[in-house]
Amino acid sequence: MADPDSIDPRKGTRYQRHDSLSVTIVEDDAFIVNPDNQDIFHLNALGRAIWNVLAEAMSAGDVTGVITEAFPDTAPETIEADVLAFLTRMEKRGLITGTPDGAA
Repeated sequence: MADPDSIDPRKGTRYQRHDSLSVTIVEDDAFIVNPDNQDIFHLNALGRAIWNVLAEAMSAGDVTGVITEAFPDTAPETIEADVLAFLTRMEKRGLITGTPDGAA
C-alpha cells in the first residue's frame, strides 16, 4: 500500500463532513439529504464507512488506512481509488470540506 500521505490529492488537506446534513439509514445503505437544495445522495456500505470516518477531520491517506482495516477482503488499491473518488465527488457537491492543515 502507498504511504498514506502520498495519496492525498491535495496533500496537507484534512476532510470533514458537514454535520448539518441529514443522514437516513436504510439497511446497509445511507442517504444524505442536503437541506439547502433537497438533493439526495446514496451511499453504499463503503461510502457509509467513509462518511462515518469523516466525523473527524482526516487526510485522504488516513481515511484510506482506516477503511483498508475495516474492509480487509478488498484490495488496498481499490479502496485507495474509491476513497479519492468519494472525497473528490463529495467536496465538489459541498457535502464535505477540505481544509489545509494548520488552517483555523
